[in-house]
Amino acid sequence: MRCRGLVFAVSLLSSIPAWAGDGDLVRPFNWTGFYGGVHGGYATNSLDVTNSAAREQDLDGAVFGAQVGYQRQFPGSTGIVIGIETDASFGKLNTSVHDDANFLDSSGEIDALGTVRARVGLAAGRFMPYITAGLLWARVDQGQHCPAAAPSGLCKARGAYDGSETKVNAGWVVGGGFEQAISERWSIKAEGLYGDLGETSYELGTDGKGAQLPKVDVNHDVTLLRFGLNSRF
Repeated sequence: MRCRGLVFAVSLLSSIPAWAGDGDLVRPFNWTGFYGGVHGGYATNSLDVTNSAAREQDLDGAVFGAQVGYQRQFPGSTGIVIGIETDASFGKLNTSVHDDANFLDSSGEIDALGTVRARVGLAAGRFMPYITAGLLWARVDQGQHCPAAAPSGLCKARGAYDGSETKVNAGWVVGGGFEQAISERWSIKAEGLYGDLGETSYELGTDGKGAQLPKVDVNHDVTLLRFGLNSRF
């Protein structure tokens, strides 16, 4: 489904005429300069718990944010454009999964994530496909809850508790996209990114009997589909 959305976005962008009225786009276009803008899209996060009774978590949902960057188009007929971009996206991606045998509820939440990436594009006038790679970060919360008077399983042994920890994790990201200038100043874009935040250990505190809870080790990967609007300045 995400791939179909990206193909549709690419087709839409490539169908936009390379003019904006009043002969403004007759002059050769150059992508060099600073830019900033806003974006919106959809994020999917798979969190695989490797050493706990907790189950895998899927945190999906809408994200919105902003980006800034700089790029330089090299002179000549090659159309190569090299730049750097940083962005931040915000949302409320959360889930809770229940382990019936142990009466254990595990929760995860992501409220912010972002990237710092290099971009390499190949400009064809006002249309530019690009590839990108760099650093990914995300603010992730992991939690566990055991109810009072659980009749069996881990929660009966541990007693009632609510434990959680929030961390900002870092990893790598790769992807690609397309940008289309719609005037001398404004452009629109669509991009898809995939990232891996590796494995992170969370310490959730103590259980209902005062004993330290085992660490929860989580493998985390991210897929992002985003659409954006940029302004050059």
